[in-house]
Amino acid sequence: MFTIFQDMAATARLFPIVREARRSGACECLVQPVFPVKERLNRGASWYDTMEGCLLAYNADTERQVHAVFLTFPPELREKLACSPERPGEWAERLRFWTAALKPALPADTYLDAVLQFSAWYRHCIYLRHCSAARET
Repeated sequence: MFTIFQDMAATARLFPIVREARRSGACECLVQPVFPVKERLNRGASWYDTMEGCLLAYNADTERQVHAVFLTFPPELREKLACSPERPGEWAERLRFWTAALKPALPADTYLDAVLQFSAWYRHCIYLRHCSAARET
């Protein structure tokens, strides 16, 4: 809990900063509280940060197996998968990546289920981006 003395000490530390800002031409100074935030551990993005994780969330068996494959990726790759592709060619590249990663690790039916869901969702995302681009013009 702050006491009057802590407030006075904080004001004394801020006074030279405010004077310098006024000399530089500032009209007003705004004081906002700042809270320290713990640094994020570099574990990479979580499974549900990716669109694939959210897409498979309602298919428990497939989701569990694909999630196990996702956990084998390095943190840098997980971070990259948390961002959606920007250009149309990157969607196909992402699908090729997932097919290469999942085919040796999953049974055929689970692999096919995951890849079909991914490809249908990627097609839907490309369609939505195309529609929004057409509306903007």
